[in-house]
Amino acid sequence: METKIQQSRFDYVELPAKTREGLLKIKSFYSGVFGWSYTDWGEDYSDTKDSGILSGLNADPSQAPLHALAIIYVQDIETKRNEIILQVAG
Repeated sequence: METKIQQSRFDYVELPAKTREGLLKIKSFYSGVFGWSYTDWGEDYSDTKDSGILSGLNADPSQAPLHALAIIYVQDIETKRNEIILQVAG
């Protein structure tokens, strides 16, 4: 499935796994319930392109996020950063 990047839309979600064994269990769960398939990139990371958006599972203790990491695509990150600062300060 080809993913089309769209402005101001979720582009990627990375979910943490506490261990390699946990990563295998999470992959098995999502594959069994939703039919998603995974590509493994070493023992600590797997991604799928058939979950609706790009997503990954990360069990690397030095790089895995503590919580779900959601990436929102924007074309001009500096402009968007300034808009966020104005919104938060306002």
